[in-house]
Amino acid sequence: MERPEKSGESEMKKMKMDGMQSQVEINKVTRITNQINLMERMKEIYVRSMGIEKYEQKVVGLINQMPDMADAPVGFLMGTPTSTTELSELPSDT
Repeated sequence: MERPEKSGESEMKKMKMDGMQSQVEINKVTRITNQINLMERMKEIYVRSMGIEKYEQKVVGLINQMPDMADAPVGFLMGTPTSTTELSELPSDT
């Protein structure tokens, strides 16, 4: 038979799970934002090989994968370096 949980233990477990879920979402946003930023930097190559329509579909597809994207302004994502990977760390095409 399991022992009854104390209310403090249950609350701590919930806070820990909420924190873990928040970190998962932050990691997902960071990954997608990095992909979008890289695609923007490499846009000329993508457009040359796939065409502008396909390129834009890929970018929109990535944006749509973002959590709660319906509420976030598009400018929030486009061209904004993240805290973990700055654009300067990405490969340079010069």
